[in-house]
Amino acid sequence: MRRLPVYFLIDVSESMVGEPIEQVQEGIASIVTELKTDPYALETVWVSIIGFAGKSNVITPLQDIITFYPPKIPVGSGAIGNQLCFYLQMVFRLMMLKMKSINGMPITEKKQIWSLSLLVITQTTIC
Repeated sequence: MRRLPVYFLIDVSESMVGEPIEQVQEGIASIVTELKTDPYALETVWVSIIGFAGKSNVITPLQDIITFYPPKIPVGSGAIGNQLCFYLQMVFRLMMLKMKSINGMPITEKKQIWSLSLLVITQTTIC
């Protein structure tokens, strides 16, 4: 069966404290709930959450949608300011390192993987 990796790239900077991060968590929960009602998504979607602020950090490693449960996302771990492009580059590098293998098998040996999907969630203007 083909796999569709979906990465949520979440701004966890101090600007997201309070209502903004609560809205993000509600949005992710809503997306996951909707995906879990789709039999095709249950067989194909894999989800990961990566936070970024002063540095990038894998909050939830890539896992199938069936076993995925949206975590409480930690915030306030740094400021982004006008360097959002730089931080996104760091996140993309981390994500690509993680994508080199899925379930311990090099991605080149996986024959049925679709292109990945990225959802970037932030209050900051993107470059």
